[in-house]
Amino acid sequence: MRTLTLLVGLLLLASCAVWAQGTTWQIRYAQALDQTGEWTAMGRIPAWEVKITPGETETIEIGGDKQGAFRGMVLVGREWTVPTPMPGGLHVKLNYQTYCTLNAPLQRAGFASLAFMTPEQWSSFATDPKLAERWNQTDRVTTSAVIHSSGEDVTSWREWQSPDLAAKLRPYAGKKLMLVIVWGCNHFEEEWAKFTSPQVTYMTQEEAREEFIRSLNLDYDGMQEVKAAVERKDLKGAEAAFVAHMRQRLTPVPPPLSADGSPGAVRAADEIVDHVFRFTNCPPYKLGEKIAWNEDPFNYDQWAIALNRHTHWLTLGRAYAATQDEKYAREFVAELRGWTEALPIYIGPRWIEGPMFEPGKSPLTLDGGIRMGQSWFPAYYYFKDSPSFDVDSQIAMFKAIRDHGRYLSDPQGWQPTSNWGAMQVNGLLHVAVMMPEFKESAQWLQTAQSWLMEALKEQVYPDGAQIELTTGYHSVTLGNFLGALELARRTGVELPEDFVKGLEGMFEYFVAIMMPNGSRPSLNDGSWGSVRAELAKGSALFPNRKDFQYLATGGKEGTAPSKTSWMLPYAGWAVMRTGWGPGDRYLHFDLGPFGARHQHEDKLSLIVYAGGKTVLTEPGNYSYDTSDWRRYVLATRSHNTVLVDGQEQNRRVARDTHTVWEPKAPRWMTNAEWDFAE
Repeated sequence: MRTLTLLVGLLLLASCAVWAQGTTWQIRYAQALDQTGEWTAMGRIPAWEVKITPGETETIEIGGDKQGAFRGMVLVGREWTVPTPMPGGLHVKLNYQTYCTLNAPLQRAGFASLAFMTPEQWSSFATDPKLAERWNQTDRVTTSAVIHSSGEDVTSWREWQSPDLAAKLRPYAGKKLMLVIVWGCNHFEEEWAKFTSPQVTYMTQEEAREEFIRSLNLDYDGMQEVKAAVERKDLKGAEAAFVAHMRQRLTPVPPPLSADGSPGAVRAADEIVDHVFRFTNCPPYKLGEKIAWNEDPFNYDQWAIALNRHTHWLTLGRAYAATQDEKYAREFVAELRGWTEALPIYIGPRWIEGPMFEPGKSPLTLDGGIRMGQSWFPAYYYFKDSPSFDVDSQIAMFKAIRDHGRYLSDPQGWQPTSNWGAMQVNGLLHVAVMMPEFKESAQWLQTAQSWLMEALKEQVYPDGAQIELTTGYHSVTLGNFLGALELARRTGVELPEDFVKGLEGMFEYFVAIMMPNGSRPSLNDGSWGSVRAELAKGSALFPNRKDFQYLATGGKEGTAPSKTSWMLPYAGWAVMRTGWGPGDRYLHFDLGPFGARHQHEDKLSLIVYAGGKTVLTEPGNYSYDTSDWRRYVLATRSHNTVLVDGQEQNRRVARDTHTVWEPKAPRWMTNAEWDFAE
């Protein structure tokens, strides 16, 4: 308790009022993106009154619309200079209330966020509510943080503190910005809000480092030296002791590692040292001496996204394990430090990389999950004993891992109905299990265990198909579920029994759709690829399933499936085959829903395999770009189905066609002589 009180005291000493003396409030207005001209003509404009009461605790009140006529956003801002040098941490605090008379169960109190804008961005907003324009927040905000999402009423003062904004504001050190409270409602009801004047809390670099040490469970087994250093107020000693603990600990059991000193592996690692990267089937490209983590050399944001997943660190690690050449460790450390210092990383107009959320940007929680679930922990174990991987660099990595834990466990980023969610929860489980030294790890573990079951329930139909109905992403979701299971079994962590049972249907799905050559068909944004390796994993996990073993081994072991043709009633796929040999005939007929994501406009399409080759094929998914080829592969005309009067299908706009949780009942008959589907 004594150490916690010390930290709080340091934070209070570091806090200060945000406003420079003499600055005044300014007010601007904006409309929501879905505003119509009809609503504007009706007076549905953001004309709420703004009342500012000075005093020791300045308050801002927004209201005065008893008839519920108004709609849109009010922006209340004041000039503020970003400190230089940038402190080790920066948080904004305020109290707020927000209310709407819209009754339960549809509580929709006003939404609120804190935003920082350049003077130019601020001046782009209207000073007259009658002239307010629709607001695309992506283009008109430097950075922001959610105070309150549209939801419950808050009619008593509620405290709010932003996440650490130092990294986001680092590029603006010494510059003047507008610090803005954004509040709005769109419901044609009486609505109001109140805010206290925001206050900024600064932390020095030393205090930020101390804050990280305080996030550790100093009573965890093996942390005695860390705790002793903290008690004698030796911060550097505590960091060194923690790194020593991490290097020496035997549990949790580390991930399996492999060494590869082959000429090809060494050549690939040497390319990375030279900053030559190969991603997304693009040609090799050489970046500069200092990597710009949002560089997009091919005008293809998926390339930059792949760079930020850091899977290439494993190439460096395998070469280092084989050669012990420090150049690979030095490159890893330089990239790690460069990446953590560059946060946040904005990729194109839409995406944001790193352990943070920002309204108006799409947070790449799947990449955070990939980093934690696939690349960072093996990379750590490859290099943990390298002299190049010093204490400061290891602390930077551990701090980033902790921040990823907070990011991945935040409900606002949770996507249980997407393959993103599978990657996210796998990453969260890895942080919780592999870093039990964090105080928050126990809670992260509970969240991950709960979310694994939720993702399995929300993503996987009773017939085993993942609801995106995309064969490649079915494998992605299953792979992340298996990654979570492998981690749990390796480290002795329990997962719900129903979770393991639920994976059997996902393997049986491969039995149902497998082509005679052992491939999965490329459906929606899927991909062609063998399913034998995945069925081998299913056979190991479910040894009683001799059909998994039979197909995984090409019929050399196990027993052939009891039937040849299948109907998946939720996926809506009819699969007809004459047998299980490579020379058998096969037909896939799509009778099902559109799919939750990654869909193609291809209902009633056919894939046919006969005579040892694919006779009617699929276009695949192409690159995720905006090209004519990408539009073509999504369209009906690229599939083996029909156009009616030359028109494409357009199920995308009919959301009720995307998923089904009650099986459809197409006519389906199968016997020893023939199959029929309608």
